[in-house]
Amino acid sequence: LGMVAAGQLAACLNLWPQQAAFRQDAVISKAGLSTTLPADIDLDQIVNTLKSDKNKRLREYGELLLRWNQGVSNLISRNDEIRLVDRHIRESIEPAKLLIESGCKVFVDFGSGAGLPAIPLQLLGVGERWTLVESRRNKTLFLRRVEQDFKLEHFTAKTARLEVIIETEHDDLVCDGFTSRATMLMSPTLEMAATIVRPGGKAFLWKGSSWSEEMEKGRGLWEPQWDFEQAFPVGDGPNVVAIFIRK
Repeated sequence: LGMVAAGQLAACLNLWPQQAAFRQDAVISKAGLSTTLPADIDLDQIVNTLKSDKNKRLREYGELLLRWNQGVSNLISRNDEIRLVDRHIRESIEPAKLLIESGCKVFVDFGSGAGLPAIPLQLLGVGERWTLVESRRNKTLFLRRVEQDFKLEHFTAKTARLEVIIETEHDDLVCDGFTSRATMLMSPTLEMAATIVRPGGKAFLWKGSSWSEEMEKGRGLWEPQWDFEQAFPVGDGPNVVAIFIRK
């Protein structure tokens, strides 16, 4: 796992060895991928620096995602394959320590796509039970393949739209932690999340550069049910995880 400076992930998670030699131009381990990586990736630059069991599982998840993306169905943009680690996995796990410290145990992830951020977070030990809600069946099939291959416990992937399933399966979705990455605007997301997140629970929303404008524009809709806690920067750009507490 690479494309990040040495110690950046260790600093936020305390899970990586302090001496890990990340290379800025590395993408992911060669293992099992030599025939599935895009042709324009320089395989000589691909290194494996992961040592712990958790890191090994993250690498294997990334490899499975790339193989599926190349050979089965589209999970992420082909242009993003070379940035899988830096843009997708890294940004998913950087706030993991905050999620652990939140005390949230039961999570619902909305618009899960390829499982980002939910699967990397679960592989790192965040939460005790995860329900992933994804409306596209081809992506739900991938999530179930991950569940099978990694023998994930207390993990459920549902093919549904959240606004529908919160009506039909509300009790099964009640949670104390809610995650969503790059899906709907902030205020409608929080409105839906408020129907299933217990008082005192938290919502963690991965947002882009317009997060503050989104938050202010929809304040009248979300503020009756949520308190804004903080915006935690992720990656090297303007992206953040906006954290809210359910009133």
